[in-house]
Order: sequence, then C-alpha cells, then structure tokens
Amino acid sequence: MSCGIIRYNLLKYILVLAIFVWGCGEDEIFEYEPPSPVKPTGLSALEFPTKNGSQWTYIAKDTQERYTLSIDGVKDVNGFTNRRLKNSARNAPTDFLSANGWYFRFNGEYILWPFPVTTTYFVKTTDAYIENAFDVFIEILSNEPIFQKHFPPRKLWEFPLQVGNQWTVFEKNTPPKVIDIRRVSSDKVKVTVPSGTYTDAYLIEEFIHIGENENIVFDKPDSKYWIAPDVGLVKYEYTDYSANPEGVKKVYELMKIIIPE
Repeated sequence: MSCGIIRYNLLKYILVLAIFVWGCGEDEIFEYEPPSPVKPTGLSALEFPTKNGSQWTYIAKDTQERYTLSIDGVKDVNGFTNRRLKNSARNAPTDFLSANGWYFRFNGEYILWPFPVTTTYFVKTTDAYIENAFDVFIEILSNEPIFQKHFPPRKLWEFPLQVGNQWTVFEKNTPPKVIDIRRVSSDKVKVTVPSGTYTDAYLIEEFIHIGENENIVFDKPDSKYWIAPDVGLVKYEYTDYSANPEGVKKVYELMKIIIPE
C-alpha cells in the first residue's frame, strides 16, 4: 500500500510540475504594462493654465513698466460661470486689441481709441479659450470700470495649438467689416525672457483685416504671441498706433509666474 501511495504522489507532483513549466513558457512570464496614453499633437487645453490664483507678471522692453495678470474668482455672464482675469494696469492698455481700439463699442461700432481693459471674463473648454466680457476703464466717463459683453464672444485660443491651424477671434459684418484671425505658425520655438528659457513654445500670429473678407492677405502679422506648455503666454509683441500713425513697436515678456498646485 505504501508503495502505491508513493507512486501516486510522485505522478501527481510530476504532473503539477509539467503544467507549471508548460503554462509558464517564455511567452507567458512577462508582466503586462498598459500602453502609455498617446499625447495629442500640439498644445492641449490642459497645458494652458487657468487655475484660480495663477499670476503672470510682464515687463515692457521699452519702458520697463510692469503689470500682473491674475485669475481671481468668477462672474456670471449670460447665465454661465466665467473666470475672472484681472489686470493690474489701469493707466494704459497692455495688449494689441485694447491698445488699438478693438474692444469697446458704442452703438455697435468700435471706438478706435485705447482704453485700459482692467478685467476679462472667460471660459475654457477642451477646444477653446473664449472671452465673453470685459471691464474697461474710461477715466473721463467714470472712476469705476465699465462692464461690457462681447457680441459675439471672442475665441482667443483654439486647442490643440498645432502648426497650420487658424481660427477667427471675432468678426464684425456690418460696414466696415472687420475680421481678426490667429494662426499657429511654428512650434518647438526657443524663446528667452526674464522668467527663463523655453524651448518648446508655439508662435501664434494675428491678422486684422478691414474690408471684404475674400481679400485677406496673410503677409505681415499685426501681432505675435509665444505660448509655452504649462506656462501660458511668455512673450508677445505688436504695433501700437494709438499715439503715432506710424506705430510704435511694443514687446512684453514674462518675468514672473505663479501657478498653484
């Protein structure tokens, strides 16, 4: 009896060992690693920071004047919650559109005079950064900023940013017709500013066209913007025509950034 038990146990162990060896062949002993998620081409909305408490401080190359943009709170605009982007500058416009009068309207027409835009109200989706309203400071009319909505809203950025992509920021169809178009012209651009050197920036060019839209020519941009992933706008330049018909070149560079965790 004991010999039969020994033979039986021996056969059982041999069978178990064979199953183990055959079942764990070279093709079966690796550990499965799920494939890494494929990063979409271009800069995505998630790489364009808009967290509450974020701050960007810029310096003008010609005057060395500084101003800070900060995301602080929300405001209801047309029934939708918009984030609030505050501008510390109250004495002068600091971007291309406000400096050249493409913001404030009266009776549906743009007032081509520069007014400091102290706050903008925006929403960000996976597809775009949309500006819906703003506060403009007109000292001769009021000591407080004047709130105005955009009609229609403005698509400042379209995601993902990819070379060759372009979009309409805003369009005015009543005479004189106006269209503002932004286009991604380069990626992996190296740009050095006071806050550091960025080697993977995207260059976006902006074109303002007045007149019939079929005559648009993309030759000389009216402004340029450099955007770096997880940082945002690191540099921009434009020609300011508010004080001089010949125009004055303005360049602003990022000198400090705060992005909350």
